[in-house]
Amino acid sequence: MKKTKEQIIAEMAKRDNLEKVNKNSMHVYPRDSIYEKYIKRILDIFIALPLNIVLLPVYIVLSIFVYFDLGRPVIFKQKRTGKNGKEFNLIKFRSMTNEKSNKGNLLPEKERITRLGHIIRKYSLDELISFWLVLKGDMSLIGPRPLPVTFEY
Repeated sequence: MKKTKEQIIAEMAKRDNLEKVNKNSMHVYPRDSIYEKYIKRILDIFIALPLNIVLLPVYIVLSIFVYFDLGRPVIFKQKRTGKNGKEFNLIKFRSMTNEKSNKGNLLPEKERITRLGHIIRKYSLDELISFWLVLKGDMSLIGPRPLPVTFEY
């Protein structure tokens, strides 16, 4: 498979610059205010707990729809990096199949997403279950989006 010009440039930049940037970058230290230590977590609990209770029927209905559309498992899990570099499993409702090509590679996302998956993603219903992770303490309502542990190019 022939690489595009953009792919070649991206590989060169990754190879030549990533190590240099990581070595020269300054460390970032999070603030340790009273808000960060206590109030933020209390707010997360006071908001996420009632939301999870109210959304429980939605979770059940979505689980049933996803089960009949895609089968088991209903939940998609992916390792993400959280606060202080701690890894956790991000969970979402599944919206794609695991179909593979003749060579054993996953098909492109556009070919694997189902009709229900389009609806779930369009209205961000797959992300609703993340409120459980806020309640658990893996995520927060306010803060950066947790990044995957590894990226595939």
